[in-house]
Amino acid sequence: MTVGIGEAFVGRIIHYYPRINVGIIELTDGEINLGDVIHVQGKQTHLVQPVDSIQIDHQNISHADKGMRVGIKVNDRVRNHDQVGVARWIVPGLS
Repeated sequence: MTVGIGEAFVGRIIHYYPRINVGIIELTDGEINLGDVIHVQGKQTHLVQPVDSIQIDHQNISHADKGMRVGIKVNDRVRNHDQVGVARWIVPGLS
C-alpha cells in the first residue's frame, strides 16, 4: 500500500493586492482550511506555503467551501488565472 501526499486543484487567483500581499481565490473545485499547504502555479508563478490567514469581507474564517471567494495572505506575488492546489494525503482504499 502506497501512502503519500498529492495535490487537489481547488481554484484560481482572480485578483492580487500587492501592497498587502493578498491573493483573492475563487474556489471552483474544492475547499481550503487554515493550516493547509497551498501550491500556486502559473506561467510566472510557483509558490508553496501554508495558509495562515483566510478572510471574507475582512472577517477571519478558518474554512472556505467550494463556490466562495476568499482572500489569503501570500508570501510572494501571484497573478490572475494562477491555479491553486492544496496538498492532500492519499491513502488507497479511502475516499
